[in-house]
Amino acid sequence: MYQAGANNVIQPFEMAGMLVAEYIGQPTAFEAILGILHEESHILMEALPVQTGSFIDGKTINEIDFKVRKLLLLGIISAHPPISKEHKASYPLKNQHFYFNPEQYFQLRDGDLLVVLGRKHSLTHFRNELAHSRPHQRAKQ
Repeated sequence: MYQAGANNVIQPFEMAGMLVAEYIGQPTAFEAILGILHEESHILMEALPVQTGSFIDGKTINEIDFKVRKLLLLGIISAHPPISKEHKASYPLKNQHFYFNPEQYFQLRDGDLLVVLGRKHSLTHFRNELAHSRPHQRAKQ
């Protein structure tokens, strides 16, 4: 994939293995992981960008209720240095880091990518929330 021009490659089965280890004993999260492994079409993994002015820009993980949105945050891809050195699992990517299962105080900033897992309709709804919360989107409405 790198030879084809990809900037970052995330191995889904490696990520799924880490997720199983992290969320074992949590039935809802485990069901979602199994859905991805069995390629069920209604369970998806997606990387969503944090854009300037969106309702999540500058917020901490704790301030965004992923459970209410029926989404599971797997990690964050960020070029920004972490606010704290206490992140348990950080994996280097080209000029970025992947923060697996980030702490609740992790602050989201413009350019970060949220790697989330959820049902297709939950992801669509969250994507629409992000798009409609940006200032230029509100001005057009």
